[in-house]
Amino acid sequence: MFSILNNDIDVGGTAGDQTLGVCVFGVGQSPDNEVDLTISGNRIRNVTERAINVNQIDGRAHIERNAITTGAVAGPSNGVQPDVIHAVGSGSYLIEHNAIVSEWAAGAGIRVQGSAWSPEANAIVTDNDVTMSAPEGATFGAK
Repeated sequence: MFSILNNDIDVGGTAGDQTLGVCVFGVGQSPDNEVDLTISGNRIRNVTERAINVNQIDGRAHIERNAITTGAVAGPSNGVQPDVIHAVGSGSYLIEHNAIVSEWAAGAGIRVQGSAWSPEANAIVTDNDVTMSAPEGATFGAK
């Protein structure tokens, strides 16, 4: 079991920075050593990129009961949308009971997707409170 629990993360940064809250890449190994990942109870503020980014896991990820407020500053996109919670690739994802306030003009509150190397993304997304409130005068990104 791998857990990231009850942290208070206040990152900050300018539009030229790429600051993330929690980032987990390539953990677990099927079939004998799958990961059981829990990201829960964290308070994450003022990120300029993805607040929680879980990518290519072999096993299960539980992303729950986190309170995330992005702040209005989004970093350089470099072709990547600044999604608040991002889960991509193999693995099983349960994303529930998170409170998200995104003040960005582009991106998504929660994005789950497959990838070129792993088209499967199995997820249950339920009971999240997502508020998308870009600042007045914001320039919105492409659809």
